[in-house]
Amino acid sequence: FIGGMLLISVYNLALYFFLRERVYIYYVLFVFGMLGLQAGLSGMAYQYIFPSYPMMQDKIISLSIILLCIFGTLSTKHFLQLESKDGHRFQKLDYITLASALLFVPFAFLSYNVIIRPLILWVVILSFIWLYLGFAEFKKGNKTAKLFALAWVALLAGGLVLALNKVGLIPMNMLTEAGWEIGSLIQATLLSMA
Repeated sequence: FIGGMLLISVYNLALYFFLRERVYIYYVLFVFGMLGLQAGLSGMAYQYIFPSYPMMQDKIISLSIILLCIFGTLSTKHFLQLESKDGHRFQKLDYITLASALLFVPFAFLSYNVIIRPLILWVVILSFIWLYLGFAEFKKGNKTAKLFALAWVALLAGGLVLALNKVGLIPMNMLTEAGWEIGSLIQATLLSMA
């Protein structure tokens, strides 16, 4: 997972340097958020990056979710080219980005146990907003929006498989345990092809 996501990041970073389109750097930062979240959830961040600082384990998860919220919104806005098509939705996405950035304030002062549930709720709500925008733009004839929406369906389906595994509604096996990782890789690959 980590190798695949790093490869996708390098590819998108190269696209940014060659094409100078901000969407690529926003997407690289979004992928780093996914990498940080997975490293935190799996314990790899603690094990390999900061083994002497167990408190950082919780912080990396919260920080990664905030990065996902900020750069997921910016990626969506620029990938779907909403700033040039619909000023009203563009403005709402700016407010969402600002609200996500303001999450750094409680992140700095509140414990993991206090902040994690609201963060999870916020990123889930945003994920469905991003998916909705992808389908809405596809319906309007935006050809890249089809790939965007399909990529988000893959990620959300992977997350749903993992969630159903964790609550015991589907069996625990290698595929269901890696649902989010598989969905993330599919999403990243599809968005990199667009």
